[in-house]
Amino acid sequence: MVKITQVRLWNDVGYLEGDTCAPKIGALLPTPTYISTDVIIPSKDRLFSELQLTVPHNLVDSASYIEITLDYGNETYVYYGWVDEVSIRSEERTNISYHIDHWRTYIDKCTFKGGYLENSTSSDFPQQFAMNRWSVDRVIFRMENSERLSTDPQSHISDRPMQWLYFSLASTEATAELGIQVLSLLCCAPIRDQDTYIKDVDTADSHKTLTLSDVVLNRWDEVLKMDPKKIKGAWLSPLPPEALGGTGTQSDPFYLRRGSYEDRRSAWKCANKSGSNASVFVCYKENSADDSQFMERGYSESGLKSDDTTRFVITGFDGEPIGELPWGVEVSSIKYRMCMSVTSCYIQVRPNINGPAEGMSWTIPCMPLDMLENAWSSYSYSGQKDYDRSMRNTKLVSGALSTIASAGGTSATVGSLLAQNKGSAVLGTAIVQGSSGFGLMETFIEQQRREQLVQRQSASLLGTGNGFDGIYYGRSPALIVMKGDAPSIRRRANNLKQYGYTVGEYKDDLNSLIRAGGTLRISDLTVLGDVPAESKRYIKNKLAQGVRMI
Repeated sequence: MVKITQVRLWNDVGYLEGDTCAPKIGALLPTPTYISTDVIIPSKDRLFSELQLTVPHNLVDSASYIEITLDYGNETYVYYGWVDEVSIRSEERTNISYHIDHWRTYIDKCTFKGGYLENSTSSDFPQQFAMNRWSVDRVIFRMENSERLSTDPQSHISDRPMQWLYFSLASTEATAELGIQVLSLLCCAPIRDQDTYIKDVDTADSHKTLTLSDVVLNRWDEVLKMDPKKIKGAWLSPLPPEALGGTGTQSDPFYLRRGSYEDRRSAWKCANKSGSNASVFVCYKENSADDSQFMERGYSESGLKSDDTTRFVITGFDGEPIGELPWGVEVSSIKYRMCMSVTSCYIQVRPNINGPAEGMSWTIPCMPLDMLENAWSSYSYSGQKDYDRSMRNTKLVSGALSTIASAGGTSATVGSLLAQNKGSAVLGTAIVQGSSGFGLMETFIEQQRREQLVQRQSASLLGTGNGFDGIYYGRSPALIVMKGDAPSIRRRANNLKQYGYTVGEYKDDLNSLIRAGGTLRISDLTVLGDVPAESKRYIKNKLAQGVRMI
């Protein structure tokens, strides 16, 4: 025979039935308002909906929650319910109507299998919370080579931001095995707004390299006296070649440290080949670049971990986002390196996640220089320059002779000049020595020189529209910290309290997560166990709507 052995009543249990709050598994109830063992069951069909207590109405009229202990003879069960109505049966009896609380009664008897975890209190899952606005909080570091104002090695304050010119050059080399073969020389040179020197690793001599104006005016190939047709590509980068030593001054020039790359690294003084007095580094001599040859550099800092309110972003040359560190994963360092081939030049960046990079990397293309616009170099190496120079000298001689003759020059002087035919310098000397046409001749020669200078400058200025105005004022790829706006952060805190972290992924087994409690929202949940079907549906629907288990 079934009988009720005890009834406990509460005026308040800390939450209401329609709230998003619910007790987690094993949670204890507060001290009951009233306890009774004198219980009358009106009828068997109303066992789980109505009972009578031998107690005055005024002692239990505010009850909202009920616990009922049923004795089935060989087993005892405890049921919980929400009180619907408290009515007077008689002066000493009170009638209580209630309905079962499926959650507290059956939650510990359920088994939870697969479902889509929409919200969770665990920060192991990405929140993907939408901030109204992100703003730059600080710059952690820049990928650049700069002179430091401070002697502190940890200081990131830089004075003159330096750029490096990288270019690939087709060259030939004689070998005993293959004879003459074509090689691609991958070269670079430091560029800044003051004189810079590099050291030849073989002779230890210091050689002056290119200047800022050489690159800005796109005449660096002319200064190096290179045929632009042999240059296959040119780029600007803030990163120097790896293993760089020196400071770039004449007393302490830049140099490439010797090591495992000794056979591929050298300083190449263009004067040895073409009469230029500017120098560059030859980083590699390869037909094609191998990424494994380019060594990595890195920046380490603890606590690099993106979350809902903080993002770590890799930016490009113009501050544009290139990549973002993965959410919720602590990154110990950022690795980056220069990569170069005959036709490309870029900075490769990857996060160092607990040692391996896990395949994540980003590529930042370096700024290309358009070699087709340098009309002066093309003019020089096409042969037209030498032809025009010869024609101008001939015209200068003819004009000078006519001028001298009209000014009263002697036939001996004219004959001597015709025999020598050494150009305007000889003519000037001859006129100084006795020609009355000196002033007119000097004006003619200076005019020719000015025209040549204007022609050269006009041709060089064709290559200035490449963004040099900005790249020399500190533009460089960087790792920055971005923070969400304050209103969004407050809204996120409220949402977390109410709903938990947004997840949106399928889990095969959710028992441990549900039993741990907290804020959860799970859709399409499979609920198993020896419990009524109605109770399974109730628990499933409540978790699908979202519940904060306290």
